[in-house]
Amino acid sequence: MSDINQVTLKGRLSDAPEVRIVGKNDTEMAKLTIATHRIVGEKEITEWNRCVAWGFNASKCRDLKSGDTVLAVGELRTSSWEAEDGNKRYRTEINLEEIGLVRSLGEREAGDGPPSNPTMGPPAPKPRGSSYPFDDHKNGLVWQDPDDGFSFTTDNGVNYCAEWHNVSNPRLGGLLHKHNGSDWVVVGEVPVDADVPI
Repeated sequence: MSDINQVTLKGRLSDAPEVRIVGKNDTEMAKLTIATHRIVGEKEITEWNRCVAWGFNASKCRDLKSGDTVLAVGELRTSSWEAEDGNKRYRTEINLEEIGLVRSLGEREAGDGPPSNPTMGPPAPKPRGSSYPFDDHKNGLVWQDPDDGFSFTTDNGVNYCAEWHNVSNPRLGGLLHKHNGSDWVVVGEVPVDADVPI
């Protein structure tokens, strides 16, 4: 079995993410801290998890604010440098591969994210575009005709939703949502050209 370096966090942002453009290629980068809590005996212990996101994930951080509950997946990375006093310093951060806002059903607004009570199963009869059903090889899912910009599917009893970047062309990708029983949570992407066999 190969080694695994993966961290999954669900917590609140301590501050609004710091998003900026860096490097010669003008890459978008976001720095953020996710606070996670646990109870040990009668004590509540908070961990302040330093995270960094790049590119598309960094751009998603622009809409996040202090106190937002997020779900994030990434890997631990440690960097080192020599300080002014000559001593070596180390910093460990979580390099984010995915990040998304977690909302309760009561926090939803009309037209904001997937419907709170989607109808799972076969879509209502309607003219089908030439792109659907869309075979998403990257996630192992098949997406049906969209409804208000969203397509739904069920796999092994788990409900998923695709929030398309361009509903008329699913090959341009979108956000992948998963239903956890009460909320829709962003868990990844339907990447560009997801219908291309792996």
